[in-house]
Amino acid sequence: MDLSILVPVYNFTVVEFVTELQSQARESGCTFEILCFDDFSEDTFKNENKKVVAIKNVFYMELPENLGRSKIRNLLAEKAKGEYLLFFDCDSQIISNDFILNYLHHKEPGKIIFGGRAYSELPPEEEKKILHWKFGSSRECIPPRFRKLKPYKLFMTNNFLIPQNIFLSIKMNEEIIGYGHEDTAFARELKKRKIQIIHIDNPLLHIGLEDAELFLKKSKQGISNLSKLIKNNLIDGEVKVFGYYQLVKKYYLEKPLRAFLNAFGRLFEKNLLSKNPRLVYFDLLKLKWLMEEMEK
Repeated sequence: MDLSILVPVYNFTVVEFVTELQSQARESGCTFEILCFDDFSEDTFKNENKKVVAIKNVFYMELPENLGRSKIRNLLAEKAKGEYLLFFDCDSQIISNDFILNYLHHKEPGKIIFGGRAYSELPPEEEKKILHWKFGSSRECIPPRFRKLKPYKLFMTNNFLIPQNIFLSIKMNEEIIGYGHEDTAFARELKKRKIQIIHIDNPLLHIGLEDAELFLKKSKQGISNLSKLIKNNLIDGEVKVFGYYQLVKKYYLEKPLRAFLNAFGRLFEKNLLSKNPRLVYFDLLKLKWLMEEMEK
């Protein structure tokens, strides 16, 4: 089999997404399968997503417990039959008529292909979703010509093609629990093994914008994961917030910076929950969280 399209599903409706994936894969002429594993979603989503079983070449399975972002991706890869694996986040939308074909034209043995991520050009109507949209639009919508300059740092696991044998030789780090930085650890392992990442212009639209409070909560969980990777020497200074942390340590700025962040942290959070969030405050909060985690 040429291709296994893998979609880990959690609390999101994927019927339209999977339908379009199946249509494009069929038109490409490749042999393919689509595996959708539900990671213990709420019943409302499971009841809706069961409809994909009627789509040819689609296999849908509901897991009896939540495995998390790393474990479910490893499970999907282990069950896949294709020579190449296409991984997608479930809160995505296809915006190109030749999306699958573009990946097939670029695939190469021994190399990873990353298509990128896009966000709507218009801000969301809901004020509480503006922070996520602003962050994603500013920090994640990066054209391939710039991603190529830092191919490992600017890799994400929302939309990529990888030979199955390479993925299974590395796998996602299952010690990373919850949200955040499983892609950072995976990219570092690719870099360590000198496995090339090819960056192309083949983005998926990210449509799963989260409320600012939840986005901040998950970002804080991501910093907790990052601190564990740092302590286990599984990360390097390419991660922006870690680079700042290293500078703070180098110039003995921890004490005054901690006092500053403790004094203004609540004001930063208040701004980030507003309709005009400033990402510099988000960066400072992440540095504050990292300093706290590294002291534990």
